[in-house]
Amino acid sequence: MLHHPKIYRYLHSIHHQSKAVTPFTGFAFHPLDAFLQAVPVFTSCYFIPIPIDLVLLHGFITSLWAISIHDNVNMIPFKGILYAGSHSIHHFPWGENYNYGKITSICDRLYGSYCDPENITGYGY
Repeated sequence: MLHHPKIYRYLHSIHHQSKAVTPFTGFAFHPLDAFLQAVPVFTSCYFIPIPIDLVLLHGFITSLWAISIHDNVNMIPFKGILYAGSHSIHHFPWGENYNYGKITSICDRLYGSYCDPENITGYGY
C-alpha cells in the first residue's frame, strides 16, 4: 500500500530519499507513514487483550529489525528472510519494485517481486 503511486509520493518516498542506506534509514519516515505501519499493532490490541509488556517488546524488536535490514551487515543470510542484502536492493533507484517484504520474502516470491542479491553482478553480498 505504501508504494502505491498516490501514497508513495507524499509519504513513503521520504524513506527512500536516503542516498546511502544506513541504520538510521530504518527510522526515516514521514510521521503518517510510521503511524500507518503501526496500525496493525494498534488494531490487534483493540481486539485482543495484549499485555503492554508484549506491545513494548514488539516495538523494541521491530526497531532492532529496522536497524538490521538497513545496516548493510548480513547477519541472517537466509533466503526466506529479507536481510540487509536483499532489503538494500529495495532502496536502489532501479530496485524500488523489488523486495517489498518487511520480514519475509514469501509474498515477494509469490508475486514476482523478489530479487536475489546473489544474482546481481558486482553487488558485493
